[in-house]
Amino acid sequence: MIQINNAKLLKGYDHWKNEFEKESNIQMRERAGIKVLAYGWNEERERMYSVVEIESPESVKQVLMSPEGMQAIQDAGVDMTSMEMIPLT
Repeated sequence: MIQINNAKLLKGYDHWKNEFEKESNIQMRERAGIKVLAYGWNEERERMYSVVEIESPESVKQVLMSPEGMQAIQDAGVDMTSMEMIPLT
């Protein structure tokens, strides 16, 4: 399943990108079966976008709810109140 995610960032895109590209975060996504297809920044909307291929919505939920996942999201400065996850079928 392909999913598009977007969110506002509290610490800026460059900070988010550095955190997103950390080896520990890459490995966490791999363990959850999340394959990143693309990501970037939309200046006009001031939002980060990512396109991922996931094994199941549950795998994403498990990562988001795990202590490791919650810490990674916080460290990256993602505003979770603005997060949108759009599954494509």
